[in-house]
Amino acid sequence: AGLFLVGPDTLTATYSSADGVAEQSLSIPSRFTLLLHPPPADGWQFGHHYDREKGGVQTGAVCGLGGVRGTPMCRVSEQRMEFLGQPELEVGAGQFKTDHYRFGENTEVWTTGPHRIVVQHIYKTFGTRYTLEQLTRE
Repeated sequence: AGLFLVGPDTLTATYSSADGVAEQSLSIPSRFTLLLHPPPADGWQFGHHYDREKGGVQTGAVCGLGGVRGTPMCRVSEQRMEFLGQPELEVGAGQFKTDHYRFGENTEVWTTGPHRIVVQHIYKTFGTRYTLEQLTRE
């Protein structure tokens, strides 16, 4: 479990595990996002950092959560992002017009709609693929 408190220039992470409770504080830039790691949350990065009018390769400050024993819980780094187009994509949940992005060196993400719902996420390093299999609209 983790608790993340964001101040004007500091992020404090308190987390618990089988090894006990630990806390980390680090300086953060005024504009950053948390990389929470479940693929469905990765659409946030593009909405916050990427300027479609500018185009091309851009960077954004991302705090990647770790949680590996003996390492920082969160580390801020500049991540490369690039808009690759708007293909139609068919997955288990249906067919969607998507915004296709490259994130970092080894991840591609397809999002749809104003809430940037992740339709597909490919992490090349481990050969994993997430696809949206069901979407309920209310």
